[in-house]
Amino acid sequence: MYLDSNGVTEIGASDLGNIIAGVTTTKKFGLQNDGNRVTGAITASKQEYITALVNGIRQLQASSEGLIKWALDTTSISCPFNATAALQSGGSLIIGTQYYFRITAFNANGETGGSIELTAIPTTGHQAIALSWSRVTGAAGYLIYRSTDQTYINARRHVIENPATVSWTDSGQGADPSAPYGFALINTDFDLPTENTSGGAGPSYGTAPTLGTANLVFSALQSGQQAFFWIGAITLSSTPESNNPRQVMISFTES
Repeated sequence: MYLDSNGVTEIGASDLGNIIAGVTTTKKFGLQNDGNRVTGAITASKQEYITALVNGIRQLQASSEGLIKWALDTTSISCPFNATAALQSGGSLIIGTQYYFRITAFNANGETGGSIELTAIPTTGHQAIALSWSRVTGAAGYLIYRSTDQTYINARRHVIENPATVSWTDSGQGADPSAPYGFALINTDFDLPTENTSGGAGPSYGTAPTLGTANLVFSALQSGQQAFFWIGAITLSSTPESNNPRQVMISFTES
């Protein structure tokens, strides 16, 4: 689940899934600057609404009956951000055709989802498209995907194996069929990934660290940049109903 950094966002029990007494329910979330909010920090504040059935009436319970904890995820990496596309002279891309691009980053665990979508339409004398982005901390390299219909099926165009290389120009050359050196299992089907596996494969996408209740303070998320965190909802086995809907919530406020 990805959230846009756009004011206040709330995560409720339905986002965490089925919460059962005596079981810790933990899930990883992603926060992405959607391009509208470029500066500021995201902090987390807790609201607990753990309800229980007492004498036939639902009542708020003390925190001993339930607890929400969270922690930053330091394993997953962001997709490329601050990405741009611009026409360049030369090249052989088709004049008048709208091309769409998304860029991913990869590490030893897997690959991110795509960057915010870029687009450009070649014109006479300018049939090449130059892409650029910011370096992603923790990335081993990047993959470029191009589509003319935004489906990104069989769309991988180029492999960059140096994390310091943050630009590439598509001049109409053929697709690069090679896998990133040393990463043979990265993107074997050439389709744009629909999930971020840079922290681990699904369905858990990694292992949660030790959770706590201190505010999560993200550095300023730049345009298209992502951050990841874990939330755990813990209820004790003494909670009256094993299937009681517990309205756990965590609120993220941009400052």
